[in-house]
Formats: sequence, structure tokens, C-alpha cells
Amino acid sequence: WAFVFRALVEDRPRDAAWLSAEEREAVETRLADEQRSLPPARGLRKAMTSWNAVVLSAQYLLWSVGVYGLVFWLPSIIRRLTDSGIGTSGALTAVVYAVAVVFMLVASTLSDRLHLRRVFVWPFLLLAGGCFIASYATGGGSFVVAYVLLIVAAGGMYAPYGPYFATIPELFLASDAAPATGMINAFGGLGGFVGTYVVGLLGGANSSAPFVFLAACLFLAAVLMFVVRHPSRGAEATATDPSSTGLPSSGPAPGRLGRA
Repeated sequence: WAFVFRALVEDRPRDAAWLSAEEREAVETRLADEQRSLPPARGLRKAMTSWNAVVLSAQYLLWSVGVYGLVFWLPSIIRRLTDSGIGTSGALTAVVYAVAVVFMLVASTLSDRLHLRRVFVWPFLLLAGGCFIASYATGGGSFVVAYVLLIVAAGGMYAPYGPYFATIPELFLASDAAPATGMINAFGGLGGFVGTYVVGLLGGANSSAPFVFLAACLFLAAVLMFVVRHPSRGAEATATDPSSTGLPSSGPAPGRLGRA
């Protein structure tokens, strides 16, 4: 896959053979204009300790608690609900992730077409948290209902990945985006450990406590999206001026988190 990826993906718009020369120039100009609306570069340490980097790191940690808590415990949860063997549990688990793929593709496509980011992150996280609670509450009565709720919960947790990581280069200069992304991902990895460990500590698939814990983490992750600071609207208006970008002026600047 690495070789396929290397052959098909370009580093910059100006290298994309599937764009015309005019389109490549327009996209490069728009990206440069958006960079001018962002705070100036401040170096590695200050980039990683900036407000947005810290908030997004905490947010992604909490989100990852929910994701990995489900990833590692989903087969056990399904097996408890169905009282079935490992083969059936594995097949039912695979369906959950197949649906999650569809959620991811739909959310990412709509986010790009509507030029919105945040509204494709926090509502899905709230949906996932609510489905966690509802799934456990109905698990003793109807497996089908509990299972469908788990499918929706997984879809809600995975759907925001594309829009979420598209926001980072829209909040940081290019020189600051890489260390900020690295730190955010590192805290996500920490959240993965916390989620799997605490779920087991709270009783795993045989207790209601893990469901409440995972739901609470997802709810908090959704709330933290509202304390992310956005570039100034005045600078953003300059970035959307068609005379400076060469692109149509219909709609907001692509992907601005603040437009959500």
C-alpha cells in the first residue's frame, strides 16, 4: 500500500497532474492567503503549548478513550449480548466497522462540499456517547436494538476523523501544524491506553460503568470543540476575496472551522 500511496498522492496542489494549470495556481494562491490569516509562526515549543494545541490534545485524548475502549472490548460486548461463539462475534464485529467506513466517507465528503468542519465533529461524538448509554440500557431486552445502537456509536466515533484532522492546518501555520499534529496524535495514543485499561478496570463487558465512562469522555470531547480559538474573521475575509484567490466567491472559505 505504501508504494500505491506514493504513486497516487502528491505533496502539494502544484504537483497534481489531475488539475489544470489554472486550478493548481488558484488552489496554491488560496492556501497562501489562508496562511496569512493565521497567527505567526512561534517555533516548536510555543506551537505545542499554544491554546489550540493543548485543547485539541485534551479533546483527542478523550475521543480516543471512547474509540479504543470500543475497539478492544466490542467483541466481548457482542459476545455477551448474543451468547454466541467467537466466529459469530467476529462477523458481527466486522459489520460494525464496515458501517463506520461509510460514516467516514459520507461525513468527509459533506464536510468538504459544505465548507464546514466543526459541525461534522461534535454532533457525531454526542451521538456516539448517547448510543453507548442507550445500547447498554436496552441490551438486556433486545439484542437487535442494542447492536444497532453499537453500530451507530461506532459510526459516530469514526465519522469525524476526516473533518477533524482537516481543521489543524486551518488553525496553524504550515510550520506549526506538524508539531501540533504530532502532539495531538500522541495524546490520542495515550487515550487509547487509558480507554482500554479503564474499561477493563471497571468490569469490561459485564458492567454498566464502562459504558457510562466512555460516553462521558465522548461528551467532554464534543464540548471541547467549542473552546477552540479560530483565526480572526477580518483576516479570513481577506482570504475569501475572489480577486486575491482566483476562485469563485460563492460560499465561505473551504474548511474554516469557525464557519461551523
